[in-house]
Amino acid sequence: MRNLGKTLKTNSHEPQLDGSGRGVTVHLTACNTDVVPQGTVAYNPQQRTGEVAPEELFSSMEVITLQCPDEVIVDTGNDLLFDAGIFYLVDRVHRKSVDLFDRQGGYIGSVRAFGRSGAEYADISGVQPVDSLVAVYSYHNQALCYYDRQGGFVRRDSLAYQPLSLLKDGDGYWGYAGYSNTVPSRVVRMDPQGRITREYLPTAKIIPLMEMNSVFVPHGEELFIREALQRRIFRIDAAGELSTFLTFDFGRWNIPDTYFESDDPMQAAQKLMSSDFALMNRFMINNDFTVAEVGFNPNSDNGTSFSSIGVGHRGAWRWLRADREGPRALFFSAARALTPDSEQVLLTDAERLAALKEACPTLVPDFQADTDNALVVLCRLKD
Repeated sequence: MRNLGKTLKTNSHEPQLDGSGRGVTVHLTACNTDVVPQGTVAYNPQQRTGEVAPEELFSSMEVITLQCPDEVIVDTGNDLLFDAGIFYLVDRVHRKSVDLFDRQGGYIGSVRAFGRSGAEYADISGVQPVDSLVAVYSYHNQALCYYDRQGGFVRRDSLAYQPLSLLKDGDGYWGYAGYSNTVPSRVVRMDPQGRITREYLPTAKIIPLMEMNSVFVPHGEELFIREALQRRIFRIDAAGELSTFLTFDFGRWNIPDTYFESDDPMQAAQKLMSSDFALMNRFMINNDFTVAEVGFNPNSDNGTSFSSIGVGHRGAWRWLRADREGPRALFFSAARALTPDSEQVLLTDAERLAALKEACPTLVPDFQADTDNALVVLCRLKD
């Protein structure tokens, strides 16, 4: 992504969240055959419109077993990045480490510098490959720490501002302030010293939700912004102009705009948690495909949660639904990345993959089913 620091400017056509009527209308009833606004992706899990089987979405699968040393214990709920032929396994909670593997699953090294010295980090709030280094953002340290691929400390960037998440971009940064009211905007652009120079997307009075996955999705000269509570994917182009890239309509699972406009955040949050709602967990894009991974959360009296992977290609969208149990459990909240070669990267285990192989024997290749090691599955998307 090109450095946008010198060209950013505010946009009078930014999407508004202040109830002014601008932006995309929220439909609170189930989707039907009505015409939806241009740029809107309609998907209603109840009607199963646009849903496909795994064989219809993927042409092939490749299984990679991560060859972990004894001290590396992989939780399949961890984040997994893929960049230039290297997998970066991020453990924010247990070991507070970043473990690196090559394209064949061979172990390269680990960044494990949890501590209080100047060469260590107090927490892992985000990880980003920068050239041949591993950049670890620590919210509590208000700094970006750089390590080589064997875990050796290289340098540290101290910031004048403390966003919840951070993206290094050229000689500056993007920061996500979220709905914390630290500043009146959710997204900020920062200079090389980490000082705010531009602001985007107004904040609102809601209970903040911690973003577990990357908010910032760079692609080419553009930056895409994904938030769990938003059905809109925003785009900032090379000139610094912000617009709505896509809007998703999930019918009765939509989070209504009134949630963001409420003067009583606690009451609004309680009402949301007692309703069915959808979370935009991940957004991925390459030159050919656009992918969204959405979690659907029913209230406690209305079933169990499930997730769907949506794939956009040449204007059409296909959806793969996955429950927590059953043959498609492999796909339940397992999407981690999208490679330039249009391979959907999943992080899973042998038990889930074996269940899918029984249901889809021609799609899943033979693999070592008795391993306890975590598996990376590369699912090649069909045109």
